[in-house]
Amino acid sequence: MSAQLEPYQDLLMPDPPAAGAEFTFTVPGDTRVVLVAAMCEFTAAAGGSDRGVSLQFYTWTGRRFMVAGTAALVAPATTQAFVWQSAAAAGVWAVDDAALAGMPRIMLLPQCTVTITVTGLQAGDQLSEIALVREMYPPRDRDALPAAFPLLDALQELNIQGLADEVHELRADLNLLTDALIGQREALRMDRLLRATT
Repeated sequence: MSAQLEPYQDLLMPDPPAAGAEFTFTVPGDTRVVLVAAMCEFTAAAGGSDRGVSLQFYTWTGRRFMVAGTAALVAPATTQAFVWQSAAAAGVWAVDDAALAGMPRIMLLPQCTVTITVTGLQAGDQLSEIALVREMYPPRDRDALPAAFPLLDALQELNIQGLADEVHELRADLNLLTDALIGQREALRMDRLLRATT
């Protein structure tokens, strides 16, 4: 009997993104992930209006399907910490300097993304102190290693540019064939006219 890969929990503390940029986590490889908690600190640059910070979830095709927000706004030239926890109850409240909010517990499939999104983002704004608590669920069997998501694997291996080039070449060949058939039809018509007049 083949051994199954057991789920495990880990803490990811990535480097902060560049100033004026949001942060995106992508579910790696063929792993499935449940995001247990997410934390960040946001410093708003001077100028602009108040900023909102939310956690937004996207499928592997880039379609947004869930948002975990907070009612806490960040005024220009101030700093605010945000924490989202799957164990937290509905609603938003402050704990020390952090705005704490709940988020649904949902399993994310390979290549799904979670983005810390800033509404009204300015060039000098900075996200930092990012931490993600993740439950990792490797879907593959350690011995057999079957494809967990064959359709997704096939799409990742699909050479879209190559297919587009082949379609373009086929279109060019069809145009040449059409021109040749039109020329042949015209030659036959002229031949019939010549025979009719002689």
